[in-house]
Amino acid sequence: MQFESKVIVSKKSALISKYGQNNFNSLNSYLETSYADNDRNRGVNTKVVYFDDSTSMQGIGTPYTGSPSDSDYQEKVKDVIDKIYDKEVPDYLCILGAPDIVPHIDLTNPAYGGGDPDPIVPSDLPYASSADYSQNVDVYLSKIDRSVGRITGRNGVGGDDGFMHLFRFLMTLAAHNPKDKSEYTDRYFSITMEQTNRPNVYQSINQSLYGSNQVYTSPHTAPSNITQTMLAPLSHDLTLHGSSDNNSWYGQMGGSYPVAMNPATIDGKISVGTVVAANPCYGAQLYNPGGMVNTYLESHTLAFMGATTVSYSGPPGVHYGDKMVKLFLQEVYDSNPVGDALLSARASYISGGISSLNDSDKKTLAQGILLSDPSAQPVKEALSANQMNMMKLGGASNLGLLENAAIRKVNRRRNYIQKLDLLFRGKGPALLQEAKGFVTDPDVEKHIKDAADMLGMEVFYSKRMKRPERHHTDKVNKVGNIASTNEVHHFVHIKPKGVDSVLDGIFTYKILHVHEVNDKVRNIEIIEPN
Repeated sequence: MQFESKVIVSKKSALISKYGQNNFNSLNSYLETSYADNDRNRGVNTKVVYFDDSTSMQGIGTPYTGSPSDSDYQEKVKDVIDKIYDKEVPDYLCILGAPDIVPHIDLTNPAYGGGDPDPIVPSDLPYASSADYSQNVDVYLSKIDRSVGRITGRNGVGGDDGFMHLFRFLMTLAAHNPKDKSEYTDRYFSITMEQTNRPNVYQSINQSLYGSNQVYTSPHTAPSNITQTMLAPLSHDLTLHGSSDNNSWYGQMGGSYPVAMNPATIDGKISVGTVVAANPCYGAQLYNPGGMVNTYLESHTLAFMGATTVSYSGPPGVHYGDKMVKLFLQEVYDSNPVGDALLSARASYISGGISSLNDSDKKTLAQGILLSDPSAQPVKEALSANQMNMMKLGGASNLGLLENAAIRKVNRRRNYIQKLDLLFRGKGPALLQEAKGFVTDPDVEKHIKDAADMLGMEVFYSKRMKRPERHHTDKVNKVGNIASTNEVHHFVHIKPKGVDSVLDGIFTYKILHVHEVNDKVRNIEIIEPN
């Protein structure tokens, strides 16, 4: 069978400095044995790479041993992780450690000013993109092509205590097996601010996700009456107010902002395997070591998706952070691994085209990060009786492994198709923009190949048809002679790298038709395969 692949990337010297040599040795041994064995049983081959270690980087490139005090530190870390990704081409890229181990990339906030207080947005979006380092969010948005998540410990908390925070999260991830969808959708915990339109927005979201419009509101629901029974469901979606300098999330009623949740509210009350999609400001900000996100992750949470800075909501409709919550959970409940779920949610968010996004949309896409192993799959795929019978032909002992492998193939096919839709739909698709840059160059197919490569695509078939000179009666020169033209038609088939052109009867490629006249590109169109 064909396994998927995952690279866990981290900085060895930073882990040793933070947790101590003995704890690092234990961590490394666990990752390369028990954790990797568990992944292999799920059909995922896992490799651990320390980007500052020469042995680990052998065959990949030069290790990067710089310091956070270096002015180009973030750029160099992004560059070396890109080199690791390009060499290994994994299905999943997993960052190991808080930002004091592997930094977020500080992006310039396009929405800064006019009430937005964040000049920068700490982000993991650049690691999810094949684009070169930049602090400009726009650079990454047309090239989001990696399934990325971060297994984090508490930022700034080291030694034995900090090590145990990280290790508990790893143990939760290793112990998880995909569950039936009903275990995530039959019951859920949802809370929002009790102010105009906020309950309406989450009633709409919950009706779409769960078929129920139930939502708790604050201050009507206070920390003192949030019970373990209320928190027990495996799905948590919430939008509250948050702050960068304390441990609580807040509700609202008019000008009053009472505490809605704090670490004590959830500590010890979260079910194993919980998935959280949160839209409080600074909800996924890791710089406060006692914050809500850390308490969630240390309380058996499998995955947490949230924002690192001030997050927007969108009454009267579902916009910004609320939209990311909805799109991410939809993908999770559709049996996607959480890294793929965020990848697809981002693709869906910008499916109308990059030019259709406003500055708040761009900030939303930049600040939303995933704290989990990207290969973690909360919900298992429901297979048909025929599929189950086919699996059993491989032997009952291998049924679980074969089932999981088949599930991931189906899920990845869905994600690739979404990526294709994103690439070829909307205003100014990225590939067409690249193609229009070589209007006077006769070597059209080479440029299409180069443009596709930058977008994680590949040309697997091309045909060049040069028509004989044709006479056009509407093009007559001054002396009455009939003008002639040289026409060339290029039909280039493009698909995602490493993917069959047809999977399960679904075409996963597009045909790019380029019409040249006298060595100038006259028209570019997309042809759907039949």
